[in-house]
Amino acid sequence: MDVLTALIALNDRLLAPNQEFISNVFTLLLAFAALRYRKNDNKLFIVGVILAPGVIDTLFLGGYLFSGLLPDFAVYLVYSLYDLAVILCILYRENIVKAFLFLSLKLGRFINSESPNEQEFMYARHVNEYKVIVIFVASILINFIVATVYIDGDLLILYYLYKPLKLSLNILLVYYVFNLGNTDSPPRSK
Repeated sequence: MDVLTALIALNDRLLAPNQEFISNVFTLLLAFAALRYRKNDNKLFIVGVILAPGVIDTLFLGGYLFSGLLPDFAVYLVYSLYDLAVILCILYRENIVKAFLFLSLKLGRFINSESPNEQEFMYARHVNEYKVIVIFVASILINFIVATVYIDGDLLILYYLYKPLKLSLNILLVYYVFNLGNTDSPPRSK
């Protein structure tokens, strides 16, 4: 049995309905991680940023992306944009939170002049945060490679590697999200 035949057999086991179910399970696991970290702003933000595209995909875009209205290669590029947005939000989360706090304080003072003038946010990076970023970078690369398979059919072996690689990345992602740094990190901000 050659490599391509083995990959085709593995790919057949991971049929599209199973992929949708697996994606929903991973989204649900990330939601549980968000509940786990609800008392820690830093970890909750990271999980929320990772969870948002999965929820959007599950509730709204999944049916549209796979309806046939978009060319197949474009679907992988859309998922690459999801992944890029997650990376940027994680990398620049301190600035995003500062901007959010600034806007919420301005809005609070506009609505109520006795609103507080400042809020405290305890910011900390986590070791697994960088691993999560690497997972999303790998996901973007895989998506680009598979998008090119639709353009150049000679790369067929890469197409059949897509599902096993993405499944592995999702398993790693859930593992690292559930193990975001130690529990001594800063608690909820005031």
